[in-house]
Amino acid sequence: METVFPIKVLYVEDDAAIRRVCCSYLRKVFSEVVTANDGEEALALMGQALPDLLVTDIRMPVMDGFGLIRNVLERYSKIPVIITSASNDTEALRHAASMGVKAFFDKPFKLDRLRQEIISQSQSVSGEQEARPMAVYQT
Repeated sequence: METVFPIKVLYVEDDAAIRRVCCSYLRKVFSEVVTANDGEEALALMGQALPDLLVTDIRMPVMDGFGLIRNVLERYSKIPVIITSASNDTEALRHAASMGVKAFFDKPFKLDRLRQEIISQSQSVSGEQEARPMAVYQT
């Protein structure tokens, strides 16, 4: 049995099938995984209880990932953000890096890589380690 890390993850994804598969895996590894369908729902959840880390898609209805990231980092600048997206164009990567996103996963991605990145980012925040450039994971 794997170690369960005491990390609260907010996972934001509008595709129900992707959300179900990813969250099923993440819930085996992290103490709490909360899900949202879009940025607006994610912000409402964050108003109730802050996660340790945010994982979000970019293209979503109501409020997209970039809108969510902007809102989150303005209010809670210490929360690490990881993007999972099928949009891996150079402009999206630049924009994500300029916003302070910690990692960018190109869909489809390997769940074990996402798990490792979440653990790494959580340790960086708790240990206040030196900032590093945004990691980009491509298939």
